[in-house]
Amino acid sequence: MLVAGRREYVGCLAGISSAGSAASLRLTSRGVKVRKQLDSKWERMKRHFDCRASAVSTDMIRKYVIECQKKGMANASINRDLSALKKAFSLAYKSTPRKIAAMPVFPKKLDENARHGFIEQAEFDKLYSHAEGLWFKTMLLLGYTFGFRRGELLAMKVEQFSSVERTIRLWRGATKNKRARHVLIEDEGLYQLVRACCEGKKTNEPLLKRENTLSAPIVDSRESWYRACVRAGLGKFVCLECKKDVTETEDGWHCEKCGNDLIKHQVTYDGAIFHDLRRSAVRNMVCRGVSEKVAMEISGHLTRSVFDRYDITADSDLREAAKKIAAGRETSVYSPNVGVQNGVQRQSGNA
Repeated sequence: MLVAGRREYVGCLAGISSAGSAASLRLTSRGVKVRKQLDSKWERMKRHFDCRASAVSTDMIRKYVIECQKKGMANASINRDLSALKKAFSLAYKSTPRKIAAMPVFPKKLDENARHGFIEQAEFDKLYSHAEGLWFKTMLLLGYTFGFRRGELLAMKVEQFSSVERTIRLWRGATKNKRARHVLIEDEGLYQLVRACCEGKKTNEPLLKRENTLSAPIVDSRESWYRACVRAGLGKFVCLECKKDVTETEDGWHCEKCGNDLIKHQVTYDGAIFHDLRRSAVRNMVCRGVSEKVAMEISGHLTRSVFDRYDITADSDLREAAKKIAAGRETSVYSPNVGVQNGVQRQSGNA
């Protein structure tokens, strides 16, 4: 399948086909990252792009976008597919010797409906009360306090916590943007939770792990998250067949409309996601007086676009703006019972 020159197949650009591999791309960390991204997406993309790279055109890419939209795929998922494909083409074009003669023009990214979910303090307190296990309670509180990503928390080791300095350090390479950062723990309750998670563990063991396991890391925390959110009223389980809410039972779920007892693969979750804690943490920091620069250092955001994307503005700034807006009038002449015409007050009631 791997043909030299302009007959290179799309599936071989980043070594994702079984018949060929681009060894030169594997030598760079960027090439490895692109290859991993395409590996996970190629199964649904290969039916459309299983052709020579030179045959890929802008019209072909647009056709793929239309097909994905008809299947109900989110714009964000389509954008990620095209982004990974574009990176593969770019690496192949920039390699020496070039694996493709020219790059196709990719259409403009689709508009994404960014989530704006926030979890208020009262909602989080209720969610925390329904969390099961020391590890999960600690995970929730760390995420809501510092805005740690779920992957960063699950990969955290005991040695990254210093009980003397009361700090947690995220190592370079273990974060999404590959930058190290650290936070200080002032809240006594959170400090005691983290200490309790470290007790009896070796330094290279996961900080967060289930109490009934020896040293196995937690691979997926979504089931614990789903159940806690449902019990706290922040989410629900839905029947995949009739799309109606289901009730939880001892052995699984029950759908009133279908009249069936359901198991795990017959229901889906709809509600708050763990990343809502990260958004809420950033908003809480800013609203409590933490500067945007420091909030970005704590959460690990590289640009301030998060504040524009999530409409995060401190209440103190809004109050200050409201005072300045109203400062143009010494006293207000407006009231529910008073009207103003041509600068002269008049009573709005019947004389």
